[in-house]
Amino acid sequence: MPLFSSRKSSSNLKKQEQQKEPEQVCYYTVRAPWDWVMQQVVQNDAFFKQVASEQELVSTKIQANTQVTATPNIQHRRTTMKKGPSPCILRLEECFVENDALQVALHGTSAALDGLEDKDELVRTMQRCRCEQLQMCPPSLLIKWDMSRDELTNYLPSLPSMSKDHTMAVLKEPMGSSGEGIYFCQTIQQVYQQMERHKNLALEDGDYLDNIMNTKGRMPAWVLQAEVYPPMLISDGCKFHIRSNIVVVEKLWTDALLQVYIHNRHEVRIAGQPVSNTEDETRNVLEHITNSSTRRELLSNIEELAPMQSDLQMFLAKAFQAFMPDIIRRVGYSASQQQQQQQSSIDIRKFVVAGTDIMVTESGRFYLLEVNVNPTAPAAESCSPEFQTHLVGWMKDLVYLVLGRPSPNFLDINDISPVSE
Repeated sequence: MPLFSSRKSSSNLKKQEQQKEPEQVCYYTVRAPWDWVMQQVVQNDAFFKQVASEQELVSTKIQANTQVTATPNIQHRRTTMKKGPSPCILRLEECFVENDALQVALHGTSAALDGLEDKDELVRTMQRCRCEQLQMCPPSLLIKWDMSRDELTNYLPSLPSMSKDHTMAVLKEPMGSSGEGIYFCQTIQQVYQQMERHKNLALEDGDYLDNIMNTKGRMPAWVLQAEVYPPMLISDGCKFHIRSNIVVVEKLWTDALLQVYIHNRHEVRIAGQPVSNTEDETRNVLEHITNSSTRRELLSNIEELAPMQSDLQMFLAKAFQAFMPDIIRRVGYSASQQQQQQQSSIDIRKFVVAGTDIMVTESGRFYLLEVNVNPTAPAAESCSPEFQTHLVGWMKDLVYLVLGRPSPNFLDINDISPVSE
């Protein structure tokens, strides 16, 4: 006689029906540029329900009803005030439908990559983490926003360069984006002229400098960086850069504290025109600026670049392993601050998304140029149908990753390259 009967009594069936888990729902908010992408991810899926704003999320309502006064931390007051809320790409909250009881809150608000977000902070972090010595980024210098001509000349005897025969450098505004605030310079005089023009504009706007100090807690510095040279060219002689998406997921209950993932569907942004002459003293923006380009492809579809994918992922893994001390420090500090200022017992699990911009030389060497934390999505009408499908797939992979579902297109950096001892 079998140990367990295959028959089930009617009373047992009723008991199982009574113990059946209540239906669940996942409320979400998404940053506006990504809304069209997320709509396609969740279409015909009743599990997901969009709410109008963060204020409509269950966690926010719970916190609003919690009457707990946080003890101010005077010692770290400036540090905690210096950065306002970031434009979070995605917030997800799993709840029971019956009573909106919150199971888990997953918010893209981690501070893990704060040291990589602004251009000048990225340079500081790369210098602390020895990325220049590891030849992961072009030689770079930081310049105070209000340097005089004499100070600049004494500080900068020559422009940073990757070759003695190539004197072109790239001057970057610390908070520029989408190709704005990038200037090609061949002389110290050209550097000074751009800086002086922007300084005068800032001084003319009476509130500008105060607003910067209030939001950043510092005056950002200019970045002067060697031009990646000679660049690899594709598509009949066009410059390009690779956009690779990174996700850091906090796991504070583990010894590692976090995991860093690389998405294995890499994007390529191609300049609007072929380069006419890389030795020309001037730089045509359409030839040399790729950040604002609407020519977007997938790396796997470009014959010259597809064989580089494994090497690219190895490069990214090594770069973020080099950044790991800074990332862990920021996550640990943020967690301790949250404990001191906790308004409720809600456990909000955090992650953060970043798009890394990488250029490649003729010899196939990769150089990290920028880390775009919480990047925006392009407008749907500016993308080909294939690229739209890619973005929807990327967002679906992100949702699955943070919800703990299988997401095989994300690679743990420790599985790509062993952590150096």
